[in-house]
Amino acid sequence: MSKQIIALVVINLICFNVNAFDLKNLMQWIASNTHYTQAASINEQSLPFVDLQELRDVERVFGNDVNSVYLPTDNKIVLANTNKQNIRTESILIHELIHFLQIQTNKQANCTQELEFEAYETQKKFLKQYREQLPVNDILYKLLTTCIQKNAWEK
Repeated sequence: MSKQIIALVVINLICFNVNAFDLKNLMQWIASNTHYTQAASINEQSLPFVDLQELRDVERVFGNDVNSVYLPTDNKIVLANTNKQNIRTESILIHELIHFLQIQTNKQANCTQELEFEAYETQKKFLKQYREQLPVNDILYKLLTTCIQKNAWEK
């Protein structure tokens, strides 16, 4: 096989993996299960691009234990490639799509953790219908979703 054919096969496999995620269907679920009812009518071309990358590369750039991130400047979801599409992967995409919608709607929050709380709660709701749980332990969940209040003497 020539290098060009091998490269084409690899590109097609990567594109197949990325396109295998039905973001429009996930947006329909979000519209039906959250206050983001406009999610169902967002044009497919406006939806974020899903960029599958190796887990070690995602962690190297974004930190340990990070398996996905929404990058609003690129309108891209970077997702660690687990070589399998399953309910957990779809729940991670739901989480990142909530961040996409928060930005699209100029969602106001007192802190970043409020935005994470909404994303994790939506992800939890999605997983619950399949009798699955969040892939985050309770302590980390609290840290990621609770605003830290400053003491009165701090400015």
